[in-house]
Amino acid sequence: IKMRIINVKTALLVSIAALLLVLGPWNNDKKQENPQERQCQATAGSEEAIQRFSKLLTYETLADARTPDHRASGYEEEFTKLLNHLEEAWPEVYRGLQVEKVGLGGGSRLYTWHGRDPSLRPVLFISHFDVVPVTPGTEQDWVHPPFSGAIEDGYIWGRGALDVKFSVAALLEAASSLLQKGFQPQRTLMMSFGNDEEVGGSGGAQLIAQYLAEKGVQLELIIDEGGLIISDGLKGVVDQPLALVATAEKVYTSVELDLASKGGHSSMPPIDKSDIASQAARMVQAVNTEPMPGEIRPPISGFLEAISHYLNPSVDYAFVRGLLRTADKWPLNKILAQFFLRSSSELAALVRTTVAVTRVSAGVADNVLPNIGQMIFNMRAHPETPRKDVLAYLEDRMKEANLQPGAKLQVTDASHFGPVPGVSPADGPGYKLLKQAIQEHWRHQGQGIAVAPYLLTGGTDSKHFSHLTRAIYRFVPYSVNKTAGDLRRIHSTNERVRATDFTLAVCTYARVMELLSEQ
Repeated sequence: IKMRIINVKTALLVSIAALLLVLGPWNNDKKQENPQERQCQATAGSEEAIQRFSKLLTYETLADARTPDHRASGYEEEFTKLLNHLEEAWPEVYRGLQVEKVGLGGGSRLYTWHGRDPSLRPVLFISHFDVVPVTPGTEQDWVHPPFSGAIEDGYIWGRGALDVKFSVAALLEAASSLLQKGFQPQRTLMMSFGNDEEVGGSGGAQLIAQYLAEKGVQLELIIDEGGLIISDGLKGVVDQPLALVATAEKVYTSVELDLASKGGHSSMPPIDKSDIASQAARMVQAVNTEPMPGEIRPPISGFLEAISHYLNPSVDYAFVRGLLRTADKWPLNKILAQFFLRSSSELAALVRTTVAVTRVSAGVADNVLPNIGQMIFNMRAHPETPRKDVLAYLEDRMKEANLQPGAKLQVTDASHFGPVPGVSPADGPGYKLLKQAIQEHWRHQGQGIAVAPYLLTGGTDSKHFSHLTRAIYRFVPYSVNKTAGDLRRIHSTNERVRATDFTLAVCTYARVMELLSEQ
């Protein structure tokens, strides 16, 4: 059996090698641009800047889409205190920029830094200041209280440190530092800070986007949250820090499946397995047995091409580079997709529509077989995958599961119904300028760090603005160590960020503002 596996692997490698030769030239290495390092001059009173950010983390700004203003009941005052802090902590911004109260209850903020040339389309930076709650009973597991904003051991601790009050503070700090220098942008720069991103953004970002559209605003590009810097790179592949700039995000669809059964007394369950529980079990089995297929396509093909320029010596061969740079060609796109699908859930999510059962409900009493039941399927699809294809997949699984008459699907209100953002170009001027700013300030062995486009499997507020521009880049300039488990801190216990990263982020955002305002 072992010899057979070796033979199959050898045959596969030979086939791929032959295919690469057929596909054309792949051994030509483009010289990667390496911008010169820019010294990050800490903003005046950098310790004070970190204190301003720290205080932002002390406000328990929990959102709830069921309330009129999307502020969770009992936490309204937390939002008020946070908004007051923004105005008090960054007075230069409130004096130099137009600040508008937008969204439900005027709870979100839109900042406009008018440029010298009104004919140029504005650039929009997006963030949000609401956070997810701390799981009850886990408070004692935090090294520092979750809403303390503690500054200890070189880190700033607290809910929102990573997601994503970090960028609220860093953007305001960057704008403030530029204002203090007398900088005036050529192009109008805008900042949108929502108050309900964690519950969908319908009362914040969505209404800000609607407001801009009604004013006839078309944007040059958007920079939102989503990507970050993996400080330890990709194990065995890229040995240096890797900045992931998400040029696309998956589309969120939540589907309710209603099940029907005759019900009855629990002492006499049906022998034909028509009860609700058996139907639900068959449906789960059908989805797990035949998941949606995988395929390498943009932006993951762009990601593979990008990392081919940063391979560590142990894998830096012409053959490997050729493989990565032709990953979107048939049949390599199918073959490499299988590697992703079999490697990990994280990689599998990058190449296929994911389907997860998140809720199952049925029954009214312990001794009663339920007549009806509900299942919720949460699905995340590539932006170029039509929703009808996603629903057709579930309908096929329903047939395989042999569900009872009366079973039906319906897309829930939790799904994204607005414009669908596509894949933004990774060779456009906006991406290149963002990459330049990153590499000027984030360095490794005298060189700018690796930068690659990426697919975000979650969602951001930027989706609400996708009818205003096709150039949307999701990236926040901070680093996490994947090996040390830092990614698991997002939305979880002991959320924290490096204090030095905050200073670097201010410089990175300031440089992005300078570059984008002139181009």
